[in-house]
Amino acid sequence: MLRLLTRPATRCLNLKPRALRLTVAPSFDGPHNTTRFATCQSTWESAEVRTRFLSVLKEKRGDTKDAAVVEQLELLQKANPTPDAALRGEYLDGDWLQISQSDYPGRLSKDEPLYPLGRLAFNMYEPTEAVFRIDRVVQPVRPLPNSVDSTREYEIIVEMTCVDKKYPEFKAIISNYARITPAKDNKGNDARLSVSFTHGNLAPSLELSEDFKAPWRQSFSPKKRNMFVRGIMRLAMGFETSPMDDNGVMSYKLSRSPKGWLDILYLDDVLRVTRGNRGSVVVTERL
Repeated sequence: MLRLLTRPATRCLNLKPRALRLTVAPSFDGPHNTTRFATCQSTWESAEVRTRFLSVLKEKRGDTKDAAVVEQLELLQKANPTPDAALRGEYLDGDWLQISQSDYPGRLSKDEPLYPLGRLAFNMYEPTEAVFRIDRVVQPVRPLPNSVDSTREYEIIVEMTCVDKKYPEFKAIISNYARITPAKDNKGNDARLSVSFTHGNLAPSLELSEDFKAPWRQSFSPKKRNMFVRGIMRLAMGFETSPMDDNGVMSYKLSRSPKGWLDILYLDDVLRVTRGNRGSVVVTERL
């Protein structure tokens, strides 16, 4: 689904088709045309670097660890038109589709994004060994109402299909919710987002037919933990789980979530590239 966006007026034209759209920082209104020309020239160069990066990423099947992708990413980062990306809510907000490979630990296949449920959901739900294929990952970002420090709501929505022969072909969604706040990166730039996860859930997809609802309820449950482990998790993170509700949804909450961060390597109105505090690079494209 395409979204019409309103951007600050500039003297540079956006390119089409969509893959070649340009991202332009607002130009300075002043007497010197050379400033506007330099802005336009820089924008064109950024678009060219972005196009090459996306081409190589597609060729390497979304593998951000591939040497050719790493090389192009270095060039892309240098061409970033939004150095203060953490403060640019007009670019951050929206629905972002992940186009790079998922980088969860425990991947079971080089050809497909297959993972045990435990790896996808931080061992919060059982059966942890059930194998799922990731079909799509979407990351919506929204302003947090009444925020005074530009904090935003951030979601990671993983749409997936059970491919384990021991279970029906369940369609499921894992949703993790967080808040992101602008922060300084290691170089003192406004290019980092502090991340704090607050809650999440595992739910059957709306596409799941009624015939699968009963097997779903029989197959899944919150992970059972002994009293000592539950006490440690509650004390350390304020961790709490809820039993499955009438819609088949299982939820968790974190009142004292561990902090992480995302460094924004590149951001415009089309593309966002981040590197997390554990080193994973994620490439997303605006829906």
